[in-house]
Amino acid sequence: MGLIALALMLVSLLPLAACQRNAAREKNPLEAAPVDTARVHASDVPTWGYRREISADLDGDQKLERVVIASNVRIGPTGPIWEDGQLWAVYVEGAGGKRELLYGAFVPNGFAEAAVLAPDSDRRRKVLIQERTPQQMRAMEVTYNRGKVRLSSAAYYQLGEWLPGAAALR
Repeated sequence: MGLIALALMLVSLLPLAACQRNAAREKNPLEAAPVDTARVHASDVPTWGYRREISADLDGDQKLERVVIASNVRIGPTGPIWEDGQLWAVYVEGAGGKRELLYGAFVPNGFAEAAVLAPDSDRRRKVLIQERTPQQMRAMEVTYNRGKVRLSSAAYYQLGEWLPGAAALR
């Protein structure tokens, strides 16, 4: 192979190398936290009417983070006034009050709930988020590790008809 042919081959590979380098730096969108950023913003969530929280060490650093689920429902004299749909968010407050959204969505005619899962071998705990509407159910596991949030697994189910369980009888 001549020197000129070798130089041309190397020059043609430069754009490919640059693309691979940029791709390595970009986040995989499939791993991004399930947050509808057009509707849910971390700065708005603390003002929402419905809020429940629990403390847990999510990242195994032996410091508690606060996991909060919130909805923008209006609170009336007798409790929440649920509409045909609400914004829901699950977020973590770490040291210094820094807020990281794990989940945020508009849920029509349904609700969201969250649970902190049992720790793994590294003492890290995932957050399970379930979103239910009459038409679908989504279950998502989200990891929080020192301020970084990532979707680790998700399942989506299209529903035909629910059979009420014993909880519906109460």
